[in-house]
Amino acid sequence: MAVSRFKIWKDKQKDKWGVSIPPELSGSGKRERRFFTKKTEAEAFAKAGTTRLLNDGTAAMELSRMERDIASKAFLLLRKGLPSCDPSVLLQAVDEFLTARDRRSRSKLFKDAFEEWQTWTLNRTRNGKPTSRKYALQIRQALPRFAELHSMLLCDITPDNVEGALASAVLPEHKHAKNGLLRVLNACFKYAKERQWLDEVPIRAKLSKADTGQNEPSVLTPDQVTRLLCTCIEQDRELLPYYVLALFAAIRPTDEMRKLQWHHVFADGGKHIHIPAEVAKTGRQRYIVIEPILSQWLIYIQPPQMGPVTPTRKLEKRRRQIQRAAGIDPWPQNALRHSYASYWMTVYRDEDRCRDNMGHRTKEQLVNHYRRHTTEVQAAEFWSLSPDKLIKVNSLRKA
Repeated sequence: MAVSRFKIWKDKQKDKWGVSIPPELSGSGKRERRFFTKKTEAEAFAKAGTTRLLNDGTAAMELSRMERDIASKAFLLLRKGLPSCDPSVLLQAVDEFLTARDRRSRSKLFKDAFEEWQTWTLNRTRNGKPTSRKYALQIRQALPRFAELHSMLLCDITPDNVEGALASAVLPEHKHAKNGLLRVLNACFKYAKERQWLDEVPIRAKLSKADTGQNEPSVLTPDQVTRLLCTCIEQDRELLPYYVLALFAAIRPTDEMRKLQWHHVFADGGKHIHIPAEVAKTGRQRYIVIEPILSQWLIYIQPPQMGPVTPTRKLEKRRRQIQRAAGIDPWPQNALRHSYASYWMTVYRDEDRCRDNMGHRTKEQLVNHYRRHTTEVQAAEFWSLSPDKLIKVNSLRKA
């Protein structure tokens, strides 16, 4: 005879009535047996158990007695801690626990993830071009500066952790360096998100570009350009083409100048500088008009027809020495190209030509990020900074 999931039978050896208890109602979570002297007692026990199963619902029928006891204790704790809470909060807590456990099981330590992303980034190519030397250097120098994040799981890193690490990694007087580190961190976190090692990039929107205290593009004044070129002539003439071509032709100082050869400069008989696709940062060739002031500087420099324009030996160190000696410290970010764009537009007022010279895809990029208002007097002075004029200035300074 059976009542619901309980089975009742007569045990002749014990001369008692047995009841088989299903696992969901037993204390052990396994099927158990109970024995009664009278059949009516066994049936009453089975009936009470069946009623209990029906009252608990079909889902509860899958729970053992131990599991129900634990659930009851959990509800008691909820009532004690949150007297007026909705009982469904228990389900929410369990769901959050399982989500967190899944997130942590998928995640990686920051150091391991960064090293994997670094290897991937330094070995890949974009448009057939490898990672730029400047960006590769930023990546290699970044990991040691984030030592406090090394042993953290990616999923545990918060925006506060990121801001704290940046504050430790960058001195207050070197705010521009924060932009480079942010770029590296953001790329690493996006790589990790694509691989589901974390759910969201832990960088606040306001940190997407660090505040450098400059609302407009940084432009060198004609006096600063004079000091810069005069110092370069005095202390390191080998770097003179680097500054002259960046200032008066807007060639990118890092991404393009290192690859530029002198035969590119003289490709059009002194009328245009050819930036081929393999040299251009964007992968698109362009021709830059050689302004009269630049022609004068090229005559003064007397460069060879072949070979690299920029020396690679300790370039960054030598640049910093020249810039500090010229009294331009800290060095304004991207100041050479900003100066060209601002002074060129003040004189010529042709956004399309200026955009083509600089290698921009849109005029908006030029207007919003590179051009700063300058007066016609300043622009005229900038475009008149010839070698003869600076040599006279140098002579007056020494006198």
